[in-house]
Amino acid sequence: MKSAASATAPTERALYDAFIKGDPAIEQLEPCPICQTALLILDEKGLPFNRQYVDSRSRPDWLKAVAGDEMPVIKDLDTDPQRWYVGLPDISRHLQERHPETSIGVIGTAARPGTGQATQANVDGLWAAFLSYLEAAQGDDEEELRALEDMLRDVKQKLADKRYLQGDADVTAADLALVPRLHHIMTSLPELKMRPVAESAYFLLEKNWQMPDDMEAVEEYVDRVRNRDSFRKSTTPSEAIVAHWRDHQSRNRKKYRKRHGGSKKRTDIPVT
Repeated sequence: MKSAASATAPTERALYDAFIKGDPAIEQLEPCPICQTALLILDEKGLPFNRQYVDSRSRPDWLKAVAGDEMPVIKDLDTDPQRWYVGLPDISRHLQERHPETSIGVIGTAARPGTGQATQANVDGLWAAFLSYLEAAQGDDEEELRALEDMLRDVKQKLADKRYLQGDADVTAADLALVPRLHHIMTSLPELKMRPVAESAYFLLEKNWQMPDDMEAVEEYVDRVRNRDSFRKSTTPSEAIVAHWRDHQSRNRKKYRKRHGGSKKRTDIPVT
């Protein structure tokens, strides 16, 4: 399997192998926000690592045996090369315990000792709302749109007047889990969804989806994280994100009809 350049100086010995969804031939990450989060955590903690790109359509048997269908996966080359850390909670917990000198916290827990339960966004709820709205048939997606915008306003409320979810100082694991998903939402929906802006007896006027008018603070927050070197080095081209979610939309579109009493909510939350 092909390794990309380490995330830090090439002369440093890599401490980790990071197995992520991607194309080994061109060394490019697939549109996978949780894989990007793993790369962001490694980079923000200043840890040298190798990217190991795995084609999600042809996962090797040894990786299936280690991690099943879950990604990302990291291997600690310094302490126990036979030990695998699977999924963001396990990865972020190990990296925080192993390298406490650069404390950015653990996914789903407080960032710093003694601060209690730190501010977290409902990342899974936001993602489920995004998928339901993306998949709902045009013109029958009002409920899904309201649910998504409610989740975005929840992010705004969590931010309040802070630069980041847990204060003004710097990013933490909570931000690194949230912003890649917001980036996918903000990149794909304007290309893939329309929203009504006016209606009369004769026509319905629509325009491309955009963030609600009161979301300036959220947009500034996302840009603040997107402008970090770690994000620029780990992101996927916008056109690839749009193409990925267009394909997902065509494969998963649900023609919700309220009069049929069908379920409108996702109970599972796939990431890609």
